[in-house]
Amino acid sequence: MRKNVIICAAVGLIMLAATTVFAGQVSPKKTHVHYQPPKLTVVVVIDQCAWHYFNRLKPFFTGGLKELLDRGVVYTQAYHAHGIPETTPGHHAIATGTLPKDHGAITNQWLDNDCHKIAYDNDASLYSSILDNGTNVCQGKSAHNTMVDGLSDQFMLRSLGTTQNNVFALSLKSYPAIAMAGRMGKALWFNEKTGKFTSSRRYFKKLPDWVIDFNKKESIAKIPLFDWDLAYPSNAPAYDFPYIDDKAHAAYKFSLIGKGAVRVDLSKKEPYEFFMRCPSASESLLRFAQTCLKEYFDAKGQERMLLWVSLSNLDLLGHMYGPDSREVVDMLYHIDHQLKGFIEALDQIAGSGKYLLALTADHGVAPIPEIQQKKGFHQALRISQDKLIAGMNMHIQKRFQVSGVVASFEPSFFWLNQSIMKKLSHKLQRKIKKALVYYLRGYRGIKNAWTRKELKRLTFKESDLEQFYKNQLYHGRCGDIVCQPQPYCLVTHYLTGTSHATPYDYDTHVPLMLYQPGLLAHRYVHTKVWVPQLPVTLAKLVRVSRPSVSTYDVLPGLGF
Repeated sequence: MRKNVIICAAVGLIMLAATTVFAGQVSPKKTHVHYQPPKLTVVVVIDQCAWHYFNRLKPFFTGGLKELLDRGVVYTQAYHAHGIPETTPGHHAIATGTLPKDHGAITNQWLDNDCHKIAYDNDASLYSSILDNGTNVCQGKSAHNTMVDGLSDQFMLRSLGTTQNNVFALSLKSYPAIAMAGRMGKALWFNEKTGKFTSSRRYFKKLPDWVIDFNKKESIAKIPLFDWDLAYPSNAPAYDFPYIDDKAHAAYKFSLIGKGAVRVDLSKKEPYEFFMRCPSASESLLRFAQTCLKEYFDAKGQERMLLWVSLSNLDLLGHMYGPDSREVVDMLYHIDHQLKGFIEALDQIAGSGKYLLALTADHGVAPIPEIQQKKGFHQALRISQDKLIAGMNMHIQKRFQVSGVVASFEPSFFWLNQSIMKKLSHKLQRKIKKALVYYLRGYRGIKNAWTRKELKRLTFKESDLEQFYKNQLYHGRCGDIVCQPQPYCLVTHYLTGTSHATPYDYDTHVPLMLYQPGLLAHRYVHTKVWVPQLPVTLAKLVRVSRPSVSTYDVLPGLGF
């Protein structure tokens, strides 16, 4: 009998050890059993912040990112599960816990049957017109294209009696703020036409006084030049990386780093183009967030607050210079330093350990193909979408004597000209689509292609990259043909720079951290997790219902 007890105990210890290894937790501590939901929850999204940055730059972080890495719950294997990881679907995953096939925001923009572009957040109704938008007063913005509720909506629905919760979503770009605010939160963003923070009538009848006062105090529109100083000396090890100053294939051939290098030219169509790509932009946004907190958060009251902050400047910069550039590397160092000050402000406003902070990203970024070739990845390729469409149309013309079938491309969909296709028999339409798929499969730099209907019928495992593309399909918003580029290959209209439109690690693997010292024990979790698990987890921590369409589980490693 005793022998059996000893054997059972040994087996139990082995199983416990195996469970710990599988969970990948450095610390065995659990979340305190008397966990109290925070009155303040803050979610910071760093747009285009790939996890591969942390592999290189972690030794040089000294500010807020270091604080989260050293004291937070860090998920080292967090992934987006859709095949076109752009800003809009990425922020929806963070806010709704669902995929494009459910929330409907498949990309930043898509095409209708007449191949007219539909930007996700554009809303022509007067009810959604932009406040303080200069001469273009008719343009409107709202979340009317979001087809599900999100954490913001559930947080607001939790308001009881006279207690009113507050949800604010702030960003430099409009569509991240709108995606995070959902239907019931308040979205505010930087207006690149006026140089001021603004919103639409969907969220406010008029701009709040505190926003007007902030805009006057910042006076961004009145400052013609901004300085961008390096975070470290130019010859420091923090910049000792290959190709860091190689601008041969960057969209900007000049650097924004230096005294007065960031210019605001009100005579240009995009006067704040450079400002929105420099550290001053995220610094201003974080000050805006602190002002919002001071206006609405009451540490002694009954109300609770959810604040979303999306730092867009890394994304706008990364497209131009690429992830290997000095500009992008230094931007991350600046964000690291800025987040330290932001965390200190949260400590003062809410009290240390009395707020919950989450940090993640909406997507990663691909290396510039030409830079990747210099590193030895000779299969890396920039594929001209214009040449590709011309070749597809020529192929169909030769085979079926039908011209101009392929109308447009938006990653990673090809839209066919429906006015032409509808004149053809169903049999010929199927033949043309099949011929286009085979043409793409034989094209250098393209790994696979499917018709939309074919992809919908196929079955894959949850973690298969092909499933990521299937997760992208939403009725009425997708093109007719879907293509998957090879790794490090980019189908694009642009001759320089880079993007993020594939299911590969560099585009989908992002940071994910939760931070509440004293309540959430520090640990590293190496189990693979999905970003849509974040809003489900936050809902549990703040004691509100999960987003209604999400089927994801709570993140592991939190002790419940």
